[in-house]
Parts: sequence; C-alpha cells; structure tokens
Amino acid sequence: MSYSAENVLVIRRSLFDQLGSFQGLNFEPHKYLGPFLSRGNNFFVPRPEAEINPAFKQIIPYVLVAFEGKLVYYVRGKKAGEQRLVAKGSIGIGGHMNETDESLFALDEQAYRVGVEREVNEEIKIDSPFEGRIVAL
Repeated sequence: MSYSAENVLVIRRSLFDQLGSFQGLNFEPHKYLGPFLSRGNNFFVPRPEAEINPAFKQIIPYVLVAFEGKLVYYVRGKKAGEQRLVAKGSIGIGGHMNETDESLFALDEQAYRVGVEREVNEEIKIDSPFEGRIVAL
C-alpha cells in the first residue's frame, strides 16, 4: 500500500491534552490507552493528513524485544518501508495501526495488541513463548 493511500489510526489532540499530554516516555500507559482505544475517540484518516495536522495524534505501537537483560538491535535494510529509515539502527519494531488490521472492529486493548503483533510478525519471527507487556507510551 502506498503512503498516500494508507489510512492510519488517530485520536484528537484535544483528548491527549485533556488526559495530560507529554513528550518522551510515559510509564502510565493504561491511563491513556483506555480512553484512546474507546469507541468514538479514535478514527482513521489518510496518513499524509495525520502527518501534518496538529489536531491529530497518531497511535503508533513500538515494540522492544528483550532477552536476559539485553535488547535486540538491528540496522534497517534497503527494503524498509520508509526510505528515510534505511541504514538506520533501531532497538524496536513499530508501525501505524491501519484499516487493514482485520481485527480492529472494536478498537480496544486486544485490537491494539493484535496490531502490535502484526507489526512484529512483519519484521521478525519468534519461535518461543514470550510475554508481551505494555509498559510505556
């Protein structure tokens, strides 16, 4: 799907401000995710609009993979979805939640987790049991 044809999940900036906007990391994710993922508080808009309109905040899950106290680190290859990220190092996997996430009929925490799992499965394969935790926004 092309960048311009993609619709991404957003909330209104006013909701973020009402809950207590922040920059950087916030370690109270459930204070925000509940309201963000409640019906009527989120919707899809064309990605180019979401990227430039300050009235919207995009919901973009980002996953860190840790094992025995170490984080996965990788350098993005030439097939990276966004060319600006090629050859850049990363400690996480992330991406927009979009309308192609079939299970987003009810945009609740479970749907969020399904979107996160889709993003991870697009990038890596994990063949062992693991624990997924939402620890920050």
